[in-house]
Amino acid sequence: MKAKVADCAHVDASLLRASDGKCEADVHGEEMQTVVSLEASLDEKTVQGLLDGSVGLASALHPAQLRYLQSALAWPLAPEMRPLGPIRVDSHRPAKGKWVAELWQAPGGERWAEVSRKTETVDVARVRKAMLGELSKAGLEPCADASSTTESKLRALLAAPQPTPGIR
Repeated sequence: MKAKVADCAHVDASLLRASDGKCEADVHGEEMQTVVSLEASLDEKTVQGLLDGSVGLASALHPAQLRYLQSALAWPLAPEMRPLGPIRVDSHRPAKGKWVAELWQAPGGERWAEVSRKTETVDVARVRKAMLGELSKAGLEPCADASSTTESKLRALLAAPQPTPGIR
């Protein structure tokens, strides 16, 4: 779960610790946005239950995710909200290096790849320049508008039919 926040200083640190969460700045192109990330892995049985309606969202959320939504006055979710996905994300890390490559696949088959690296906020410009240089040497170039991948993911999820059982 990701949530846009104004400032990490105002986020309850106990929620982050409880779910291996983090408050970070995501950089896409020249834009930087502060977000809270609270992760939870779901097994296939839980995913299947969410898709077929036998498992409610509240029981699938990590307790810290639910507490965060409640503290943000976003729980219960609005009744007009509908499920999106499932979207599959496979993360790959090299044995050496600080990169993470994520391969995303939407229910309709659309695919995206993201390469990222964690760094301190003060080092973003320097690290971004070095990362782009290394990617270029490998024959990879970023999208002209890096934010377009986020928008295209959301468009693909919104356009997809209601979820069907199973992650492929």
